[in-house]
Amino acid sequence: MATAKKQVGGNKLEILKVQSEVKKESPSQVELTIKIPQIEIERVYQDTLTSLAKEVEIKGFRKGAAPLKLVEEKLGRTFVLRKASESLIVVSYLQAVKKHQLVPIADPQLTKAVTPEKEEWQLTFKVPLLPKVELPEDYLYQLAKRVKNKAKIITPNEAKEPQKNEETKRRERLNKTLTALIEIGKVNLPQTIIETEVNKRLANLVDQVQKLQMTLDDYLKSKGITGDQLRQSLRKQVGEEYKLDFLLAEVAKKEKIEVSEKEVESILAKQPQRPLDKHRRQEEENYVRNLLLRSKILSFLLDRVEKEKVVITP
Repeated sequence: MATAKKQVGGNKLEILKVQSEVKKESPSQVELTIKIPQIEIERVYQDTLTSLAKEVEIKGFRKGAAPLKLVEEKLGRTFVLRKASESLIVVSYLQAVKKHQLVPIADPQLTKAVTPEKEEWQLTFKVPLLPKVELPEDYLYQLAKRVKNKAKIITPNEAKEPQKNEETKRRERLNKTLTALIEIGKVNLPQTIIETEVNKRLANLVDQVQKLQMTLDDYLKSKGITGDQLRQSLRKQVGEEYKLDFLLAEVAKKEKIEVSEKEVESILAKQPQRPLDKHRRQEEENYVRNLLLRSKILSFLLDRVEKEKVVITP
């Protein structure tokens, strides 16, 4: 049995008693089952009703002073229970995560909710966990070997083509380096985050084709692919993007690449100043910090791969 504290319905911090268990589905994903006793459900229901009553106006009573029975009749038990369930789901999930010492990397997927009236509730989540990331000890040498071995022999016809500028050459080296990093690195990604992102991109695609007054079937026919092929292609694309993000983070960890607060402030100081609340300010700082960190990692990889001495195989 475990307990958790959470502000429920705007009232004082409550202690919620639930039972939970974890079933490992893969190294980076677990199934989390939570059971909430009816006595806890009713207690949170009453807390939620009390909180909602403070904003309810009923003729003959001051705002927030009407008897709870009249408030419940006006709002309806279904409405109050829905509000209470929002708190119950969040609280019980956070409690279970803490109890089992899980490290989620994204929101969970609620796959099953058994919520009978006047009985125990059972919630089942798919929880994506921080995956294990592996890079070879000599990963820089392996990167350099793959990148430099991919340099092709220039044919007479290609020699006549216009010379590429330095930016184009840098971009090509970077693409080869990142492709090689994905090839040599290992990341056991949780399927939940991949499917969630794929579904999001499919939904965006549907919106886009509808704006063009097309259906998804029309779009698929124009591309000469099936729905399954599109989903498989998106899975591969999303999987490589997530894998690359984790591998770059591992490089930063290995090589102790960091971004200082001074560097972040220096960038922000050059931007047009506008009033921001604390939350928006933090988001902006994180965005700039992530951009700077990624830039530093990519520059590090390009520089080290260029300097690494390898034997070029024919």
